[in-house]
Amino acid sequence: MRTFIYCAFIGILLTGCSQPTPPGLPPLASCTVRVMDKDKPLPEIDVSFLRSEGQGAWTINGKTNSSGIAVAKTVIGSYKKNAIPIGTYRITLGERIDLPPEFVDDPPREPRKRKDFDERRKNYLAERRTLPEILCNSSTTPLELVVEKSGAELSIDVSIYRDAKSK
Repeated sequence: MRTFIYCAFIGILLTGCSQPTPPGLPPLASCTVRVMDKDKPLPEIDVSFLRSEGQGAWTINGKTNSSGIAVAKTVIGSYKKNAIPIGTYRITLGERIDLPPEFVDDPPREPRKRKDFDERRKNYLAERRTLPEILCNSSTTPLELVVEKSGAELSIDVSIYRDAKSK
């Protein structure tokens, strides 16, 4: 009897903890994106989704794990779900590059020194960037994904876009 009561209590807790779907949110489906550089997985890459059909008050994103896999998540206020609305998306990638103190402090105000500062900062970031620039901007990214009711998976090899740019 004690086991039954315990199981019933857990069932009630789990049912009561589920968040109601926000109004206006289209049906959701699971979505994963794998980001690789040739055969090497890229961890800690931000993956953002921009819905072609118009996006409501929600954000859709993910972050790759050590295997280079990101699970897409829809966020609306406190509502979070590891799934995204069915539709067509443009996908952008992003990465965090920590700057040394000399680039974090206030830049010089004098125009010539400011230009030099901006150029050195730009070069610093370019030398450490893993991702091709084309994949980091929503207006230039060629990455597109159609998410259907059954879900979607996408595998991205960033080296293809780096090599295509250098040719």
